[in-house]
Amino acid sequence: SPNPTPEKSAGNSTRINPTTESSPENPFDISIALPRTNFKIGDEFKFTLQATKECNFRVYTLDANDQETAHDPTKKNEYGIQNSAFMGTQTLKAGELRTVPIPGAPGRAVIQGPAGEYHIFAVCGRDDLAEIGIVDERLQDASRKSKRNFKFIFEEELEGINRNLLAKAAVKYTVVADK
Repeated sequence: SPNPTPEKSAGNSTRINPTTESSPENPFDISIALPRTNFKIGDEFKFTLQATKECNFRVYTLDANDQETAHDPTKKNEYGIQNSAFMGTQTLKAGELRTVPIPGAPGRAVIQGPAGEYHIFAVCGRDDLAEIGIVDERLQDASRKSKRNFKFIFEEELEGINRNLLAKAAVKYTVVADK
């Protein structure tokens, strides 16, 4: 199955060199990979994350209706289930290939629609994400003001954060109605 080309990705889905220090030769990166870029409503959905350094991660999704959702492993989802049951712990080990939902998750992720273009954004911080300036409420407030521009708002919010402390990646995929 083809992997998508990450948009403005700091990561590389084929070469991950786990170490503890960042340098120009060994940057702090995260990657997102999908099994394919086109899905039908009702298809099972999974993706993988991998980082070059141990870090705390969070995932954001933007659906076809421009609705942004934060997926934080330390919090509960809209159904009252701890996100870590689906995502694993917030700590992504250097070089670990994390499939989301994790094996043994209570249920599976299924594409529900609507049809259209979707985006997944991942951030991974060497420190607590709130300590380095990643605050969900700021991103959510900004996305409510300008939903179609969430990608740009996301990039703007992360601009200026030390690249030795933060890695980011993004991919997009398309959902089509099964006719």
